[in-house]
Amino acid sequence: MIVAISTLDGGDPTAAPAAATPVASERDASLVAAALTANIRADPDRFADVIAVLPDGRDARLLGRSSDGSWIKIAYPPSSAVEGWVPAEVLLTEGAALDTLPVLVVLATPTPSPAGDGGPAGESLPDLTIAGAFLLQDGRVAIGLRNIGDAPVVEVFVPLNVSKASGDILGVLRIGPTTLAPGERATVVTPVVVSETGSYVFELDRPDEIRESQEFNNAFTTLLIAGGG
Repeated sequence: MIVAISTLDGGDPTAAPAAATPVASERDASLVAAALTANIRADPDRFADVIAVLPDGRDARLLGRSSDGSWIKIAYPPSSAVEGWVPAEVLLTEGAALDTLPVLVVLATPTPSPAGDGGPAGESLPDLTIAGAFLLQDGRVAIGLRNIGDAPVVEVFVPLNVSKASGDILGVLRIGPTTLAPGERATVVTPVVVSETGSYVFELDRPDEIRESQEFNNAFTTLLIAGGG
């Protein structure tokens, strides 16, 4: 680091420079970053329509919360008019900060049930997620599909949407029939061809046809570099 020494005040130019006073930089309290890529839904419900995707690490503007604090209403991008709901656990913020948000919707307190998701007690469910995406030499997109849940998927057709980060849809596909045991992964080659370098979004099961233990980890965003082969 080069430190410029001024002698206009008659001081000793050989003296060690005074320590610089750090300038405080406060983060806008209305902004929050995503800990995970998540679907932004029209209503605070995991079966509500998906209106956009909040990519991992991107900032969104906080607008309010549900009465139980499990859902947070955001605007993404922060300066846009696109508003929707995401689960509170996908956001990088302390619970106390969320508690100060205005309550925009009152959710009924669910009746305790041993099933947890409307099924038999102790029911296990699969949880599909995308572990990665890359381009083949001919430009076709391949994805790594993984089941991180406690139950298998057997002979299931998995919906997959592929789009540019700008929102342009490149493909609406159905992968399968797919069988994945818990912890198992598979590489799927799609017919979607990418010819431009940029950020792309991959979203599994947008119509919520598959019952999973988690629904907020179905979207994956990555940079794909075209012509690299």
